[in-house]
Amino acid sequence: MDPPPGGAAIPGTDETCDVNVLRVTEHPAFKALLDGEVPTNVNPTAGRDQQLADIRTIYAPEKEALGTIAIQIERALQECKRALTMEIDSSSVSFS
Repeated sequence: MDPPPGGAAIPGTDETCDVNVLRVTEHPAFKALLDGEVPTNVNPTAGRDQQLADIRTIYAPEKEALGTIAIQIERALQECKRALTMEIDSSSVSFS
């Protein structure tokens, strides 16, 4: 049975696409996450040590102590969908 589809934003656009969650894996800390996953799948533009340093500048040690998760997704086969935006003013409602 396939995992249920979810939605994901496409960076730099107002579009979203459906995704399937393939795997969710818990790790006790950021180092274990990067040791257990392929670092280029986490961030293809930075090496493992740089990624670890970057993550630790964002999250305090007490947050890291809570554990981490890796979520593997794939784009679902459906076409990407343009996000529906609604503008409301006193005279009309328009969709774009």
